[in-house]
Amino acid sequence: GLVLCFDNAFDTCPGYRKSITSSTNPRRIIDGIEGSEDFQLLGKDRLYQHLADLIPDALCILQDNRLKFANASFVRLFGYDRKELDDAFDFYRLVRDEDRETVRQRYESRLAGVSVPTTLRSNLVRANGSTVPCETSATLIDFDRRPAALVIIRDVSEQTGVERALKHSETLHRRLFETMLEGAYQTRPDGTIITANPALVSMLGFDSVEELQTSAQAGDLYVSPEERKKFVSRLEMDGELRNVEFDLKRKDGTYITVL
Repeated sequence: GLVLCFDNAFDTCPGYRKSITSSTNPRRIIDGIEGSEDFQLLGKDRLYQHLADLIPDALCILQDNRLKFANASFVRLFGYDRKELDDAFDFYRLVRDEDRETVRQRYESRLAGVSVPTTLRSNLVRANGSTVPCETSATLIDFDRRPAALVIIRDVSEQTGVERALKHSETLHRRLFETMLEGAYQTRPDGTIITANPALVSMLGFDSVEELQTSAQAGDLYVSPEERKKFVSRLEMDGELRNVEFDLKRKDGTYITVL
């Protein structure tokens, strides 16, 4: 049963293949183990157990809502003793109460042959009660001649932390952009105005960013459109433009000098 599951996993789980090849070449692992005296004594079942335990992602096999197999990474991630992870271990002990119905529906639909998303991101529960953000992928396999689910669980704590920090940074930059007293705007190379801050909108006499965007392109704001072309060329060459004085046109047609 275990050999069949891993053969199936290599063929049908891109995430699983990526996970194992990101750390080492599986062929080298197999060659190394098959060439050892242990393999001659223990056989292929033990070989695949070794392979499973080398995978950095948690991996398990579920059947009838029960755990049939778990690798070493699963044990480390969730903190259970291997003796606890026997056939009687209920997988839903890892799932928060508010997520159980969603997880149950996906599991039962997958077993029934219904197409469902292969990946789910949620917080799973460790043995000590703490939660860990995880990305869970599953596929339908045969285990002991009966349907089962091969589940791969990746700890995304670090990724989630990076995403949270990036979002926080974006929020700070947006707040700075919108509250600074100097006018600022962003354009595409062709002059299309992507965004502008309130200071620039007010400076040019427009009522909103949307009005500015629909009324003009960046080149139209310059008293001398040729100046913008020169500025763009210098930006492409030097990467910055400092202390340059030029004239812009306001909505009412009057000019203002800016730096």
